[in-house]
Amino acid sequence: MTFLRGLIESRNVQNPAQPLTSAALLDWLGGPKSASGVKVTEAGSLKMPAVWRAVNLLASSTAALPLKTYRRGTHDEVSIPVMSDPHPDLTGYEIAELRMTHLLLWGNSYAFKVRNGRGQVAEVWPLDPSSVKVGLLPKAKRTADNPTGKVFQVGDDLRQFTPHDILHVPGLGYDGITGASPIRLATQAIGLGLAAEEYAAKLYASGSLMSGILQTEQRLEQGQAERLKANWKQK
Repeated sequence: MTFLRGLIESRNVQNPAQPLTSAALLDWLGGPKSASGVKVTEAGSLKMPAVWRAVNLLASSTAALPLKTYRRGTHDEVSIPVMSDPHPDLTGYEIAELRMTHLLLWGNSYAFKVRNGRGQVAEVWPLDPSSVKVGLLPKAKRTADNPTGKVFQVGDDLRQFTPHDILHVPGLGYDGITGASPIRLATQAIGLGLAAEEYAAKLYASGSLMSGILQTEQRLEQGQAERLKANWKQK
């Protein structure tokens, strides 16, 4: 499984094969910067309570729904081992919850299909969406095994994987390549919320919300007024 563990590792920004203009480098630098000055990333957006609550509620609720399989063309339920035991360390519920979390944050869910000796999918290994790049081959290079021409690059592995290897579940805004990241679409709103929380926290920490006003019956010179103002801010 060393190969699979290597797939899950995030792309290294020092890799010379990685273009400096890629989205992965933008994520490494902290994500796109909102108008509020806060950098927003999919994982970092979970610091906002509203985002955390929404993702947690939707992911856990969806994962709890029953997932049944039927024989093609019938209403007969069938048992498929990979559905009940998809991963050596994760349950079906955890896989479904993680898949929905990736969809809600990145707009895409990816998993590597581990096949047995008969070519059947025996395990499903979730992949970090931020480490996966998706592209389309020219029509001239598409084959019968991959008629759509969709290819995937995972982490630092320069090989091109196909839908035969990668299970890709795109979210809303699918353009034939990837789904749209809800977090990137809501960058300004999330950045504003995070900036407001940070500002309020610093305001309370500095004791800036002291009640009352300062007044005097004496006429203060400019220097005296500045010293009084400085002393008040210090207190």
